[in-house]
Amino acid sequence: MIAAVLAVAKLIADKESKISDFRKDWINSYRAALSEMLGEAYVIAGRIRIRAKHAQFAKANRTDARSAAGGATIAPAAGTTSSNSVGAGSHTTLLTGSLVQVVVTVSKASPPEVASPATAQPSVVEPDHSSGSDVAAGALAEESEEEGLLSAEEILDLEQELTSHWNTLRKAHRTVLLHMNFNETAWGTRALGEGTNHRAKAASVWQSIVSSCGVVDQDKAATAYDASKNGDPSGAAVLLVDQLEDLVGKLLGEYHVVGGKARYEEIKKAIDCSTLLGNLVLKPEWNRIKSGEPKFKFVVFGLWALALSGSVALLYSSLSPRKAQEPAMPTTIIVQVKEKRYVEPLTCPKIIALGEEWTARGPISSNLPWCHPPGI
Repeated sequence: MIAAVLAVAKLIADKESKISDFRKDWINSYRAALSEMLGEAYVIAGRIRIRAKHAQFAKANRTDARSAAGGATIAPAAGTTSSNSVGAGSHTTLLTGSLVQVVVTVSKASPPEVASPATAQPSVVEPDHSSGSDVAAGALAEESEEEGLLSAEEILDLEQELTSHWNTLRKAHRTVLLHMNFNETAWGTRALGEGTNHRAKAASVWQSIVSSCGVVDQDKAATAYDASKNGDPSGAAVLLVDQLEDLVGKLLGEYHVVGGKARYEEIKKAIDCSTLLGNLVLKPEWNRIKSGEPKFKFVVFGLWALALSGSVALLYSSLSPRKAQEPAMPTTIIVQVKEKRYVEPLTCPKIIALGEEWTARGPISSNLPWCHPPGI
């Protein structure tokens, strides 16, 4: 019985080890797919960010060059009016349209002409044109930003560079989602907070994710993850799927938007949150491997208890003191001694005393005490 119980327990343990191997393979492939996806997201966001910054610097340099060229053309045009207005035009170009300083400069150059409206009017209008160059440059920058920072050739070059990274990211993303659909995993896919232990406290790392990412209410987060319960489904898987979808959405769009500083920080934050959520998804699987499958734990426990109780009973029976053996009851047999027939109860000592003088003539009972007289 003990051998049979131990054999069954070994069979169940072998089957459980195969399931544990499957879980380890699931964890390894899931971790590889998630890390590959998040790494490719970092690469794509970084490449777009670098190209956008280079394009911003180049556009700023072109804007400065246009502003300088515009100021150089305005100065000679202002100098053709008169000698006094040449000084006014030069001052207004250097001071970028400050009307107060223009008026002061013109008044110092020729006071009589400042009082006359005919000569004062051009000197006041000229600073407006020169000061408006900055406004025009700002409008030009806004218009160019709406059109996009990168030229058509730069966009084509960037898309060719990112094609392989996008293919890898999409493949890794679908691999992660396929891992989420396995029914053999410990958590499955179900609503946030469903079937969890409401008395258990949430893990500190879960609280930090909620506070930093803002993906779910604090009240729901308290019941969405139970760090002490092995194999219990948590909301981390649901949140991870939503976070990955949001990450892909942030990577899509116009390059001047995706390459902006604000969007890059959002992408980086989404990658960090996905990393932490991925660790929380792995935790129930590791707990299940360490603690064993629930459907096998009870059976194995019962088998080991049965084997242990049988071993204790066997040990007790072998070590317990035995009672003194009672003498066997006399057995009636038919013997013939020297042509004389005896029918009487004979015990082993009597049979031995007869020695060579007797031979058995009748059926000897199986209850006869075991002795070895000669001639029996």
